Amino acid sequence: MGGISLSILFQYFRAIPLWIPIRWNGLFLAINGVMVAVLVKERDEANRMAPWQRNLFETDFKSMGFTEVEFCRLLETSKRLKKAKNAMICIEGVPQDKMYFVLSGEIEVQSKVPNETSSRTIAMIESNSFIGEMTYLTHLQESSERPSAEVATASCVCSKDTEVLEWNFSDLTTYLQQPANRGVANALQAKLSNDLRLKLKKLNRRQSTNNSE
Repeated sequence: MGGISLSILFQYFRAIPLWIPIRWNGLFLAINGVMVAVLVKERDEANRMAPWQRNLFETDFKSMGFTEVEFCRLLETSKRLKKAKNAMICIEGVPQDKMYFVLSGEIEVQSKVPNETSSRTIAMIESNSFIGEMTYLTHLQESSERPSAEVATASCVCSKDTEVLEWNFSDLTTYLQQPANRGVANALQAKLSNDLRLKLKKLNRRQSTNNSE
């Protein structure tokens, strides 16, 4: 912007001002001014995060490469919801088009027993964990020619009153595919992959314990 401003001065203080370059440079200066205003606004909003947002960022998302601005952008695409005890988050075998992040509470993951009508609990998901991230990653890898709706591989039930963040697959994907949000997309995929790794580690530990018993 400083260079453009000096260029305008140089083009104006001539025997005959160069009005066409001055107008173009004035347009470029205005565009850059708007972008600076947007960046300042985003940083200001990031610096004024609510206490629960700040705590979530510092304890769970910062280490995955998110900046404060990228974290706020991700939250803007979500809905903060409260789920009552026994509420179903997703149902095994039913198309799933939403991903969740548990803020507080506990989720029971259930899977159907082969050749039986009953289900068994295979895992417990506590706060600061995603639900439906594997389904969402599969959704991302699909080609545009295939159906976008993925089927849930297990049922998730709230074992107590629970608060979650909710993302719609299509809306989140559209948002992440924008060039300005590449940093958010990379950080989110790293976060989802790490969350899956921790879940698999916990599941293997639980299976080992059950086998030893």
